[in-house]
Amino acid sequence: MASKRLTKDEPLISVLVTVDDQHRAKIKNVVQRLEKIGMNVADVLPLGGVVVGNVAKSDLGKLRHLDGVASVEEEPRFFAA
Repeated sequence: MASKRLTKDEPLISVLVTVDDQHRAKIKNVVQRLEKIGMNVADVLPLGGVVVGNVAKSDLGKLRHLDGVASVEEEPRFFAA
């Protein structure tokens, strides 16, 4: 399940969204609301309640305040030295 919707002209950051226990049975509804905010969903892991994707940094707060979202973490980036 991947969304091709691009948001704004700012760079996107990779995020891991954890869905709270009360909303895991309806994770598809949470994913739809994440996409509506502007998240480009790359993968959904329903058993773990995790949604993987990217989003504009300015939209992180919107994701964190969405009903059903337990946490939003930026994926670490590693660069070769």
